[in-house]
Amino acid sequence: MEAYEAELERQLQQIVQEIEACGLEQYKDALLARRQPALKIHLELAEQLPVGSSKVGGMPDLPPDVSYPSLIEDYGDVPRETPLTFLAQYRLQDLASFAFAREALPSDGMLYFFGLGFQSGDVVLTDCGRVIYWRGDSARLQPYAVSEGVNTYQQAKIHFEPIWSWGFHLLDESLPAECDEITGRYTSEPLHQALGIPTPIQPSDLMEDEEQLKQHVLLLQLDYVPKIGLNFGDAGTAYFLIPKKDLRECNFAHVWCEDACC
Repeated sequence: MEAYEAELERQLQQIVQEIEACGLEQYKDALLARRQPALKIHLELAEQLPVGSSKVGGMPDLPPDVSYPSLIEDYGDVPRETPLTFLAQYRLQDLASFAFAREALPSDGMLYFFGLGFQSGDVVLTDCGRVIYWRGDSARLQPYAVSEGVNTYQQAKIHFEPIWSWGFHLLDESLPAECDEITGRYTSEPLHQALGIPTPIQPSDLMEDEEQLKQHVLLLQLDYVPKIGLNFGDAGTAYFLIPKKDLRECNFAHVWCEDACC
């Protein structure tokens, strides 16, 4: 058993003990049935990081042949191009030490996330988020200085921790209200996450449809981060999901992105 698997087993036993302590043992199977391993994203402010590090905020480390993404909006006969806000980047090797991540994602390269940042909120942004996958010589990566007026955030290093995602928002509504005591403990805090089951804070056609959700992979759930100035509307959360078929083909052209506010 790998070290992270032992940690997941410890977490599972902990919630089992909590369920039993609340007298809800008869609902244990229902509460735990949807669990999937995921990676919790911890953030640590860092003024300086090696080029190509996994991080949130700062400047993206892009190769020369990758263009910075923009949103193209039509205003009459004159389209307007708005550069998106850089949100995060993964060095995929940092995730490859977890078997469930290796099975879901490319094992190397860089994955970049862009969105509308503070301009968004409580809207579905299927055309307003971008994910770029790049694989090549990391020596070609360079910090990209965005143009004036593009919103940026303080830079924070990413550390990945294995956790369970429980899918409590998909539970049968017939379960007794007493189960809320358990589910509330695991859904009340802001959560940055990769893989597993997302935790929607607003109604969502995709994330509340279990059959659709099974056909997608959560690339990033990014909550508001006051300490680096990261926000989506009013204390909102950004979600990036990709169809499993597209992910198998490393096709990131049709990633589903949604920003939601509390």
